Amino acid sequence: LNCAAINVNPQYASGIVIYREPTSTFSYPIGNVEINNPEIIDNRATNKMPRGMYFVDGKVANNIDGVYVNNPIKISGTTSGGANSMRDKIRAQSTIKVTDNNEICYESQSSTSAFTTMVQDAVYTVVDNRGATPASTVTYTLPALFNNDKPVKFNAVATNATLRITPQATKSILPLSAVAGKYIQSSVAGSSVKIKYDAASGQFFIDSMTGTWTVEP
Repeated sequence: LNCAAINVNPQYASGIVIYREPTSTFSYPIGNVEINNPEIIDNRATNKMPRGMYFVDGKVANNIDGVYVNNPIKISGTTSGGANSMRDKIRAQSTIKVTDNNEICYESQSSTSAFTTMVQDAVYTVVDNRGATPASTVTYTLPALFNNDKPVKFNAVATNATLRITPQATKSILPLSAVAGKYIQSSVAGSSVKIKYDAASGQFFIDSMTGTWTVEP
């Protein structure tokens, strides 16, 4: 499926939707779609598409299967986290597969706020701390799991500032941080780490890493 949604009047405030009503008489998995190079644009004065894509089964939890989103070109619209928050670009109740070579699904925060607690059903691909002031620390708290079956890349881009990644109390970031709940961080601009969630173990693993990263003492 190659598609564009421009200034549409959307269902469930989204440009592309895969959804089943709670009252449906069927309970088999829904999905089985590949979405290539989507463009979702809302340039109206009053935005009607705060979400770009929305994948949820209202009848059976975690019942989305076979959804692939390949290299979005543009996903515009309002977001709950402000201009630099992409948490509402793609929302998925179950694990989907998003390839984002254009880095559309990024999240950038310059200070620690409510929006640095990552949302489980939001799809992130790139996260950074651009704009953070010197000597400041931006802390991203990981959700219980990532709903994208791809690593999430964390970039420390601000000069003389710290990007910190904190798992939940029962989670670890392996193999660098083997103790549950311990954060990893970098204060060296240009450092990056890709983190992937492993469903079998319920833990996070480092897929690749460059630069300097340290573990909470």
